Amino acid sequence: MVRKLVEGDLDWVVTRLAVRRAGLVPFAPVYWRPAPDAHQVHRRFLESVLGRGGVGFRTDDAVMIAAPDRDSTWTVDDAAVDDGQWAGSGQLLWDAVRCAIGAGQVRFVCPTPEAERRRFAARQGLRLRTSWWQVPVDPAHSAPGDGRPAVDG
Repeated sequence: MVRKLVEGDLDWVVTRLAVRRAGLVPFAPVYWRPAPDAHQVHRRFLESVLGRGGVGFRTDDAVMIAAPDRDSTWTVDDAAVDDGQWAGSGQLLWDAVRCAIGAGQVRFVCPTPEAERRRFAARQGLRLRTSWWQVPVDPAHSAPGDGRPAVDG
């Protein structure tokens, strides 16, 4: 069952997102290394997102939040859906978010290590807009001939 986030959900949401983020830290240790007060800071950030018109939904084990941007687009960055659950919980949450925000454009952030999240985005008709690296890339892991990193997808 999908339900809209309420104030009482925020500690659970922050904890759930911290678990997701912990899996990303090894891939970008400088930018995703949580600060000692990350729980409180992230909670305040999510309160501000929801307070300025953002929308969020959760199931018993997953969450997705869309933040309004200045240019009439939305960004879905704070989302935690376990691998194997994108077709179920992920789809339910995505449908709820899309219904809440209407037909506006959406930026759906997909960190490279989250291949299932990226495949889910592609199934929704989303396309790659930008890609970036946050640590030096080892040329030994580049695709032959083009110098770009070889990663899944």
